[in-house]
Amino acid sequence: MEVTGLGQVSVSAGDWSKLHAVDGEPDTWWSADSFVPQWLALTFTDAHMINGIEFSVSQSGEGPTEHKIWLKNGPEEFTLYAELVNPSTSDQDVLAAAVFPPKSATGVRVITRQAQGWVALREVREFSLKFSFNITFRPIPKSTVTQNATPHLH
Repeated sequence: MEVTGLGQVSVSAGDWSKLHAVDGEPDTWWSADSFVPQWLALTFTDAHMINGIEFSVSQSGEGPTEHKIWLKNGPEEFTLYAELVNPSTSDQDVLAAAVFPPKSATGVRVITRQAQGWVALREVREFSLKFSFNITFRPIPKSTVTQNATPHLH
């Protein structure tokens, strides 16, 4: 399914709710309606220079979770970038992975390997570098050059 300004959202299961993971509403979520492992992928229309990925979990009860972040660049397959293994997460906890140095990517996939109950994510976001430069040019002061005196040898 096409998402304005983003590209495609695809999921392993729970296709009916996948857009809730990218709608900007923290009170909605994508649910796989199933247990682990499950995944959600964002495939961008154009390459993004990504410097971070963030998502909020939706779960009933507190407990351990494990998520893997995969990045895609061009037509090749997704490659593993990071593993987020948390001893305990609760509903609406936000998990993040910095991408450093930033990487050019055409997609992001979050695979949940361990969760409390069915797999569900509230919001998945990638952070792209935005370049803006605010440069102020100042004139370099002219230096006063003085001639060195010739040393006198005695």
